[in-house]
Amino acid sequence: MKKIIPTTVVQAILLLILPLIITAIITLPFLLIYKDYRPDELFKNLFIVLYTFTILLVVWIKNGSFAHTRISGTLDGEKARKARNALFLLAMISIIVIRFGINIKNLSFRTPTDNIPYQVPSYLFFFSAVIWGPILEEIIFRKIILTGLLSRYSPFKAIIYTSILFGCMHYHPIQDIVQAFLAGIILGAVFYASGKLWISILFHSAANILGFLFSYLKSIPTFHFLHNNDYKMISFILCSILMAYLIKRMYDIFSLSTSKKECQ
Repeated sequence: MKKIIPTTVVQAILLLILPLIITAIITLPFLLIYKDYRPDELFKNLFIVLYTFTILLVVWIKNGSFAHTRISGTLDGEKARKARNALFLLAMISIIVIRFGINIKNLSFRTPTDNIPYQVPSYLFFFSAVIWGPILEEIIFRKIILTGLLSRYSPFKAIIYTSILFGCMHYHPIQDIVQAFLAGIILGAVFYASGKLWISILFHSAANILGFLFSYLKSIPTFHFLHNNDYKMISFILCSILMAYLIKRMYDIFSLSTSKKECQ
């Protein structure tokens, strides 16, 4: 009988690295043929799509199916539903604070038209960040990796480990690791609590849309205070407190869920 992957952190790391190497080898001839070609947004998106499908292919070949990537969601009953809703509300507030407060990542690009004074994203970049990217990343990190790790680790540990990997995959620029790690905790909590991938995709898309909105506002002279260091420090402290409370809340809810399942 085949062993399901990934169920350990090491397997999850290999699942991310090996397909990346395979994808790089496949695309290498294209880069050699077009020596003067510089990868643009289209090439990057095609590379990501090919990389994602390579991961899915590896999982399918190893496991024979994606049956292990389904979870029912945590807790049951009216009280549990209220707890989930409270968690979702807290998660959305956390995303807003991260995007508008910490401001580690700038998701915008300037258009080639000099007449446009504000920063706006290209259509392809906007599509990949708001639609295509969240779908692919949630399939890989939440539906496959998080679900796999849940079979071995506690929900809290599985979400943290998955978030670390999610952060490391957003290594450029290096500051993005922090923001992606925090977002990974939120998305992992949302996915585990709901058991529905489309909800975590929706949260992911909302986070990126907020990133675009903040980048746009920051380029408008009226909102010059957003660049102020005092504002950034206050926002960072607020975000830290909020994320600490979210993590504690998540730990309490998921620990209660685990205890109930063990008693049944």
